Amino acid sequence: MAENISLKLTINERDIPRLLRHRFFREAPTPKRETLVSIYYDTRSLRLQTHGVSLRLRKQHSGWLQTVKYHDTTNDFDAPPGTWNANYFNRFDFSSIGDSALRDWLSRDKILNQIAPIFESNLRRTGWQIKPATDVALQVTLDRGSLVSSGRRAPFADLVIQLIEGSVGDLYSLAMQFADRVALAPMLHSKTERGCRLFLNTTTTPARADDFSVSAETMPLIAFRQIALNCLQHMQRNQAGAATTNDPEYIHQMRVATRRLRASVQLFKPLLPPSFADDIVAPLRELMHALGRVRDLDIVMTEIIGPVIADMPNDPALLALSAVITERQYQTRLEVMHALAQPAYGHLQLQAAALLHSSSFIAPPDHQSQATLSEFAQKQLQSLCARTLNHAARAHADEPNSLHRMRISIKRLRYAMEFFRAMMPAKASNKILQNLAATQEKLGKLNDLASAGAVLMHCAANDTNLRQAINLIGAWHGQRHADLLAEVADDIKRIEHLKLPRFD
Repeated sequence: MAENISLKLTINERDIPRLLRHRFFREAPTPKRETLVSIYYDTRSLRLQTHGVSLRLRKQHSGWLQTVKYHDTTNDFDAPPGTWNANYFNRFDFSSIGDSALRDWLSRDKILNQIAPIFESNLRRTGWQIKPATDVALQVTLDRGSLVSSGRRAPFADLVIQLIEGSVGDLYSLAMQFADRVALAPMLHSKTERGCRLFLNTTTTPARADDFSVSAETMPLIAFRQIALNCLQHMQRNQAGAATTNDPEYIHQMRVATRRLRASVQLFKPLLPPSFADDIVAPLRELMHALGRVRDLDIVMTEIIGPVIADMPNDPALLALSAVITERQYQTRLEVMHALAQPAYGHLQLQAAALLHSSSFIAPPDHQSQATLSEFAQKQLQSLCARTLNHAARAHADEPNSLHRMRISIKRLRYAMEFFRAMMPAKASNKILQNLAATQEKLGKLNDLASAGAVLMHCAANDTNLRQAINLIGAWHGQRHADLLAEVADDIKRIEHLKLPRFD
């Protein structure tokens, strides 16, 4: 019997007709259709959601069905939530809940007396049973509807693919076939989470990387999977903002996510299956380059040209150069926004997730033959630290390439320490991470100044006035460049004496 596993995706309403023209839908038996009305409950401070609990009433025939779901993420993030159903007769009844601690917690007067309706879900559900091959069967469910709370309404379209017969690979294979046709994206938030956000009227903001690290008890390959999935989620949490707004921080955070993912692949490469690194990193390269082009132009405008114009607001050559860069910035951003809305982006996410849900990572073979995560982490960190010390010893202020190599080695060491932070003493590791981040930031500013020249010259082409503006910008930043070099020289001396903290 197949594993009880499903894949939850979001789809744009306008893409649904195109998806349903796929031959698997045309060849499937007549779909089952139903209308579902549900009311979700919580306290006004959302204590149930904070506790990992979802409580709803769903209209059924002449009555209501009470459903409690509980997801204890402290034990196993991949474990399905516990679910308990009971008929509702004008009062909540939690006696059927099999988890005694949860049952007692929900029955406390402090909780029970504060439970109230938070939002309502109205949807039309259509379900197909699809058989892509003789020994494969999957249930595909399309939910189209809206969430309503406090007079606010949020439409949604969700696609869920559930494995009935076959393997996890068959599940992702079908999803990627759909993703070849329309733009699909992994669903990051359940209906409960989205409804609570609507209730709170939460404004979407760029998402930074979580303070995430793996524990020493985790097997190395499973640890890599957790890290990589966290990076993919970080990327996806910023996709909508990057695709629909002009806030540069969304693109910056997507770029950070891709870099952290690439760093994790390099870190665990000795343990990864053959060709895995190329399979997961290669599809990211085009996206990384596109994000990098936008980010480079954003930096040129805000960090390089902006301060000079603020100091000399009436210089015509500067204003003309700014207009050229702004137009290039606008066009490059449009290209990225278009790319993020295309099927290829969702396919990339699904391909990466499919690799990470293969048997190599869900149940790695020969556990006894693997080094412990602590042993592996110490060995890798020592290697990265030695490389950083070597680059620091070879770094010179008058050799930009040597500073660039040092910056890259610091970044890789910093990411690795963040991934393994839970295994190191907090005080010592935090101090090292703060120093590494500060040095990396200064080296990054030096790199931005060095890279800006090429970007500006490309945009100016052969225009004499624009080239004069570039000379003016270079002269204006001369002292800043000298100050950064002096600060970095002191940082290099500190880096040369870097020692990793002992593992707990």
